[in-house]
Amino acid sequence: MVRPSLARSIANLAFARMSVPAVPAEPGWLREAVEQVDREFMLGPPLVLHLPVPALFSPVWAALRESVLAGPVDRVTREVIASTVSALNACPFCVDSHTAAASARSADGAAKAIRAGLIDIIDRDDLRAAAHWAWATRSPGDRFWRPRPSLVTMSHMRSGPRSHSTTSTAW
Repeated sequence: MVRPSLARSIANLAFARMSVPAVPAEPGWLREAVEQVDREFMLGPPLVLHLPVPALFSPVWAALRESVLAGPVDRVTREVIASTVSALNACPFCVDSHTAAASARSADGAAKAIRAGLIDIIDRDDLRAAAHWAWATRSPGDRFWRPRPSLVTMSHMRSGPRSHSTTSTAW
């Protein structure tokens, strides 16, 4: 679990470049959804950018929650995969947010290696395998690109296009 103070500091850095939209008073269910996001994930961009359109906020949160939180794979592995895909997509905001989340979950070495493009030096075998798998999505013939039931669930496959739809080159 991420310490709330660390999550807030990450969010504050992300928000330094943009204004935080206010939570609309209506519809009433939106405040509950925002509280769930804050409790289970981290209230920050790009998710809160959908607040002005409540009918969009809820499905975006549902899709993000499914790909990031649901399923048998732990959050650290998911963040390593997301960090690697973000690095492939050359999306600085996504690299910053996913590597910060990985670091906050005791995978700082993996986060630094991904930022440096040196996934071979990731010390944990499971995280190195996850990073190699994500990196290999760019090259379907790569020896690392194969089904890995113990590592990858369908939610990983769905999270790439959803989370990185505007900058995707790896998917």
